[in-house]
Amino acid sequence: CKQKVSVARTEGETGLRQQNQEEKSAKPAICATHDRKGQGMSYKVLIPSEISEEGIVFLRERGCEINRGTGTTPEAIRRDVVDCDAILARTELYPAEVLEAAPRLKVIARHGVGVDNIDVAAAERLGIWVTVAGTANFNTVAEVGLGFIIALGRQTGFFERNAKSGNFIRTVR
Repeated sequence: CKQKVSVARTEGETGLRQQNQEEKSAKPAICATHDRKGQGMSYKVLIPSEISEEGIVFLRERGCEINRGTGTTPEAIRRDVVDCDAILARTELYPAEVLEAAPRLKVIARHGVGVDNIDVAAAERLGIWVTVAGTANFNTVAEVGLGFIIALGRQTGFFERNAKSGNFIRTVR
């Protein structure tokens, strides 16, 4: 595989909360920078899908300007990304046309593991970093998987469909 994808490890929620409590007054300005004249500037981050409000607060506290976007279609993202420096991506599609519409774009941070929704070759050609947070949602994925196993074992879907159609099947187990 010739795709260059940087893997960014995320800190667990507990560690993040502990760090925030310990360093309330000393927040690093990860999104703030200065231009050549010493004037303060902030990075603009496009977040087209819903994320936890805690994540939005985390970025704003560090000087980021947040653009919530107008939609999750490639056309909407293409309009919204024009003046953004970064994208916090989830499952939306990021074809080359979207990336080419963003002259300031420096990084696409993918929440999750796969990058099949991002044109990585176009990103590499344009000098845009693509990162993944592979451990960000592994607990949730495991919980959903176990939920599906339990639902299959208890035939939840079968009984739900029958109940909705008025056919109440009584079983003794």
